[in-house]
Amino acid sequence: MGKLSYGVVLEWDEAERLVTATVPAFAISTYGSDRREALGKVREAILLTIDGLQAAGQPVPQRDEGAAEILQVGV
Repeated sequence: MGKLSYGVVLEWDEAERLVTATVPAFAISTYGSDRREALGKVREAILLTIDGLQAAGQPVPQRDEGAAEILQVGV
């Protein structure tokens, strides 16, 4: 299958003191104590999700262009 790329949204949760990592293409998320840990965990979650989709004969998203946008707003 080669290499696939997916957008990951990272957010700091001040109340829980952790970083959440969400992959919109798969609607999955996980967390870590810092960015590095969150990214490592979400990479594993992506691979497990792809394995599950393939095992079930379901299509695997090949890309997720436009999964996130960055907007500038005046304040």
